[in-house]
Amino acid sequence: GIYINAVVTASTVAVNRTHMGRFRNTGSYKTGSSLLIDQSTIENKLTSVPKAFENTALFTAALLEVRRSRILTVERFAMYFAAHVQAGSVHRFVDNEITTTFTTTITSGNQPLQSAIGYYYVNYFYTGAVLEMARNNITVGTQSAFGLYLNQNGGRIVHDHTNHYSKGKLYVYHVASSNNNYFVVNHSINLASINYYCLASASYTSSNDVVGIYDVVVPVVVIGVTRAVNLHVDTANSAIASLTLTVSGVSKNVTLRQHNNVGDTLAVTISSSDDATVSLTDSSYAKLVTMNVVATDSHVTVNRTYMGRFRNFGSYKTGSSLLIDQSTIENTLTSVQKAFENTALFTASLLEVRRSRILTVERFAMYFAAHVQAGSVHRFVDNEITTTFTTTITSGNQPLQSAIGYYYVNYFYAGAVLEMARNNITVGTQSAFGLYLNQNGGRIVHDHTNHYSKGKLFVYHVTNSKNNYFVVGGSNMASINYYCIASASYSSTNDLVGVYDSTVGTIVMSMYKGFGTNFTVSNVVTTGAITVSGALSGSSAFVSMNSTTVGGALTISNSISSGYVSLSDMKVLSTTKVTGALTNGHIVVDRSTLGVVLLSSAVGSGSSVTVNGSTLVGTTATLLTVSGAHQAGSKLTISGNDITTSAAGKCVHLSTTTLKGAVSITDNAIGSGTGDAVNVARVNSAYFEMWGNVITKGNTALAMYAESTYVYVINNKMPSISVTGASATTSGSRIGACNTDLGGSALSVSGVDFTTSPCTCLLYTSPSPRDS
Repeated sequence: GIYINAVVTASTVAVNRTHMGRFRNTGSYKTGSSLLIDQSTIENKLTSVPKAFENTALFTAALLEVRRSRILTVERFAMYFAAHVQAGSVHRFVDNEITTTFTTTITSGNQPLQSAIGYYYVNYFYTGAVLEMARNNITVGTQSAFGLYLNQNGGRIVHDHTNHYSKGKLYVYHVASSNNNYFVVNHSINLASINYYCLASASYTSSNDVVGIYDVVVPVVVIGVTRAVNLHVDTANSAIASLTLTVSGVSKNVTLRQHNNVGDTLAVTISSSDDATVSLTDSSYAKLVTMNVVATDSHVTVNRTYMGRFRNFGSYKTGSSLLIDQSTIENTLTSVQKAFENTALFTASLLEVRRSRILTVERFAMYFAAHVQAGSVHRFVDNEITTTFTTTITSGNQPLQSAIGYYYVNYFYAGAVLEMARNNITVGTQSAFGLYLNQNGGRIVHDHTNHYSKGKLFVYHVTNSKNNYFVVGGSNMASINYYCIASASYSSTNDLVGVYDSTVGTIVMSMYKGFGTNFTVSNVVTTGAITVSGALSGSSAFVSMNSTTVGGALTISNSISSGYVSLSDMKVLSTTKVTGALTNGHIVVDRSTLGVVLLSSAVGSGSSVTVNGSTLVGTTATLLTVSGAHQAGSKLTISGNDITTSAAGKCVHLSTTTLKGAVSITDNAIGSGTGDAVNVARVNSAYFEMWGNVITKGNTALAMYAESTYVYVINNKMPSISVTGASATTSGSRIGACNTDLGGSALSVSGVDFTTSPCTCLLYTSPSPRDS
């Protein structure tokens, strides 16, 4: 072998076209000095010699270059370095064959003691020092050995381009903090792995470092850093089966950029950072992408990328975002339940998925199980979201299958937003959910212009709800289900639930208590029923439905205080039923086409029930029934309606025996089969008026039991009246009938006691100008 011990300045050691059994270099190469080995061979055949090329010489602003040479060994190290490379120095290996056939794995502490090229121990590359490797053929005897091992500290530039590795790893380990390091692997092939670490101590920091991997085929890349400031990791045009980036400590400005890569898995962990950036573009990950990010003012972006599965953990803090755009997540494994899985907390931050495809054969296309705090937005726009899973699975009240599922508790807080627009959402079975929201707190939800194939839209409040704005617009789905009923003590406060311009199978809106809450259904077509229930109170509390066609029954069972129920321009050919107590509340049915109408609400003082300008047509015996108790100070108005039935029985039936408020039946066209056209079971109101009606058919046009202070029937066209009175009437009571078409014995008054003066009975059976 050759042994050189040189302490020199501006000096040169050159070895050309020389064969050596071993080469050892010690000393110190100072400013302007160089060691050059060219077109030579170092070939160690002795197992007793662990190092074929051994350098322990210090280089300061000096050059070491090995080129067009062969370094061969049967032992641990083809090339071994254990000395500083100071600022301004260059180590360059170009166009070499570097081989070790050693196969045993030997370690010392965390030092793997076998590699083709090994830089060991401490303080190797200082700021401004360079290691450059190009067009080398590097071979190790076992997959666990290292083609290049760098145990380093300080700033340095490393180039590794157009090298061929057989089996060996490329390994960088910082023994202390790293600063201004530029580590690049470029156009290298057949590496077993690339490993880059700066984590020997929790106090060590990677500062202003760059790790670049370009045009490389490698099974594994692992990058681990304890703390980082301005760390930039960039990969492009590479085939990396598994890439892992971990930054475990408090950091700032960590960047991972991946472009045009192909692989199986990607795992990113950034434990605590400001201004972190992760960007995946034009890449493919066949199995899994995992993001575990705890960061502020940070951004994760996925563009035009294919993923077999996507998992998102951590905490996206103020100013942060996760954006997936023009990408595909496609789970084809029945062993994987969730294609897109999010358990990350969002606080004043954004999650947006747009123009993408999320597909799965299992339970969940998109699964969420973490808080969405105030100021945060989850937005899904222009996506195809599909699960073909067909089995119904539940856990308690949790249906465990949905295209988009928000599960468990405390999801959307006050000021948080879920917005969905122009998505095509498909589930494998009618019982599954296109959207499932298990929520608490106030939030705004938009769901507009979405198309649901089969799936339900389901909102379930696990506790109180406040200032929630839940809107469905321009969507198509099997059902909409909105609940705040987990406990009788839970309430909905100032919530708005609206369904607009949609086609739906069924709609259910149910709660125990609502304060200032309102339900709105507008310009909707349902193939099935609409059901609304719960106690509503407050001047802004209401149920409003308009311009809607209901294919099944419409049932509204709300007790209302200081609110109202409004049905206008509706088409309900089945039963419309409104129940519940009214306290300073109002029910209005206006300009609607209806089948059977049952108004069973208990109506208190200051409340009213109005049926106006509507058409009730059917073959059912009784089309309009008013059965709830109407107290003094209330008002019942039936005006301008067309109410016709061909069946026997009562057409309009005021069946309540407590009708103490004002009653007005005016300008209606009413006709029944063989029953009473209008039947009043008991009118004991202070004021009852009936005028301008045209009543045809029926056994009796008007049949009533009167206990009122004032019953006034005038200017109606009807074939007959039958009035039966109480045994005594209130002093000053008045019963009058003046009809344009009533004659003979068609008027029957019986059982009315006028002995208590001064009661008056005025009967006019022909036209008269008098109305008193």
